[in-house]
Amino acid sequence: MSFDDFVNKVSQPEKKEEPIVKETIELGIRLTGKDFIEPIKKIKKLKKILEKVDSMNLYKRGWRFQFGKSREWAGLCSAAPSSVYKSKEGKNLFVSIDVVKGDDNWKDNMKSTIYHEIAHAIVREIFYYPESPSTILTLDKIDSDHIPSKGHGEIWRLVCAAIVEKGVVCTQYYKPIVENNYFKKFRYICSDCGNKGYGNSKFFAARCSKCQKKILVVTNTI
Repeated sequence: MSFDDFVNKVSQPEKKEEPIVKETIELGIRLTGKDFIEPIKKIKKLKKILEKVDSMNLYKRGWRFQFGKSREWAGLCSAAPSSVYKSKEGKNLFVSIDVVKGDDNWKDNMKSTIYHEIAHAIVREIFYYPESPSTILTLDKIDSDHIPSKGHGEIWRLVCAAIVEKGVVCTQYYKPIVENNYFKKFRYICSDCGNKGYGNSKFFAARCSKCQKKILVVTNTI
């Protein structure tokens, strides 16, 4: 699947949105504009690499935070240039608007998800770009698990742990996304009583769980 297909249509919410949407975008913008150089310089494996680096402000380095649209991921760190996204040079941080609006647990997991993507961007800034203080070959030498873990190796974990605020745990996977009914593949809305049901198979139900009337299962596109 291509990156553009994966992100789907980038969705920027209207100004009049529920508080959790506003809170998410404000936090994402604030953290993108924060300087993380002090905590990451304390990481033993990065001390020598970062000794001549004075700042790690992602916004000043070209990164932009925004909403994407997906039910397959909660957050995404992208290095793919596009005229559609906020950073034309390909430094974009996404949070899925579907997850923000549809996951009942988003309030509790918002910071972890955003810090997760911020950590990916910091690792990229240190090892991926021509102006970076080191190279991807150096990263492979000090973290052989980086590529096999799809970017969630030791260095990413150390950066994540160093930058998060107290009480926040930077996890590798966002588990609630597969548990919430909003993200199930199929649904029904009973025409008799209005009851809603959700499942991962189109055969998950034949009758309404509330009134037992026959129902029609359709793809969950809400």
